[in-house]
Amino acid sequence: MQNNAVFVRLDSFLERCHDIWDLSKTVMQFTKLAKIEVGGTKGKTLTTSVNQIYFDFTTAITSIKTVDYDIMDLAAKQFEDAYYEFRGRIKELERRLGSVITQVRPPPLPCSHRRSPLFTRVTGRALTMPRRSSLASSCWTRSTRSCSAPK
Repeated sequence: MQNNAVFVRLDSFLERCHDIWDLSKTVMQFTKLAKIEVGGTKGKTLTTSVNQIYFDFTTAITSIKTVDYDIMDLAAKQFEDAYYEFRGRIKELERRLGSVITQVRPPPLPCSHRRSPLFTRVTGRALTMPRRSSLASSCWTRSTRSCSAPK
């Protein structure tokens, strides 16, 4: 047997292990959404949105849990298709969750990009907040100057 054939199979196995690890990590992170309740004036609407995202997540994970093959079997190529579809659903859920979080918290400071710490604490994943417009940045700068202590 050639060395190349052995390492190709090992690489495939390691890639499958990485996919399973990522799947497990995603489940642990999105399970936290079951306990989220948003307060404030839009709290009920935003909580409903988070609950719908969690429900959609449970639907997506059920499709992976109910497969009729061994997910560690490298010959089972159906897992790759199912995992690819699952990752696509998760990306959409992350986008929706990011939209909810941007409605919960105030706009970011006028830096070019900023990570949302709230999103990171909830899901363990990073969400890059969009850049504020120059008009909003200049208004923010003027308002902070007017709020500073008198000289």
